[in-house]
Amino acid sequence: MKGELRFTDEDLHRYIDREMDAKAKSELDDLLGQNPSLAARVREYRFVDQAVREAFDGVESPVRHRPGASVRVERRVIAAVLFLPVFFLAGWFGNSLLSGSDVQEALAGGITLPVAGREHLNALFHIDLNDQSVMEGVLDRAEAVLTSYADRDVQVEVVANAAGLDLLRADKSPFAPRIRNMMDKYDNLSFVACANTIKRLREQGVDVLLIDRTHARETAIDHVVERLRDGWTYIKI
Repeated sequence: MKGELRFTDEDLHRYIDREMDAKAKSELDDLLGQNPSLAARVREYRFVDQAVREAFDGVESPVRHRPGASVRVERRVIAAVLFLPVFFLAGWFGNSLLSGSDVQEALAGGITLPVAGREHLNALFHIDLNDQSVMEGVLDRAEAVLTSYADRDVQVEVVANAAGLDLLRADKSPFAPRIRNMMDKYDNLSFVACANTIKRLREQGVDVLLIDRTHARETAIDHVVERLRDGWTYIKI
């Protein structure tokens, strides 16, 4: 465990990018052979790294969500964003298309790629925690965008993976009635369950029953990368 703590996320990205010095690489190679959880983490980072490389091919650098501001963000930082808790993103705010405090608060912490010809109004909320207050928060924020842009052609999605999948499980979710009501009310709202998380649970003998009309077509990572490339605003809750 001590050896695992010796290496930061930045170290792992340097390892993946082949920028780590020989001594540290040798030490990490040995540790990966002894630590399955760390090895799985590196594999996941490598997968995201490659997915982001492909998604960002020919696309400009992402921008911060602050009116008129932009910043160059390295590819490895964007890859890491998929794994960061929301408090690391709290300083990123809504873009110039946003109006009203409710929707600005709903999209706070989001990132967007400046895809030409796209209004960055479509929003993808991502949850990976089994926490009732977090679950309620993601539904509140999704509904704030939907009501604020009721007269606009806006799409909103909620993608759930890892422990956050419980939000979309018919037998586990404390918000199943609310989710059904929201889908009845908003044709432009979708809920997406991570296929990898479902597969892992079923391999453990868990019967996964999703709330009606929940989609489970791909992994959460694939879905996030696809939406980023399409110009959606991505908000990790």
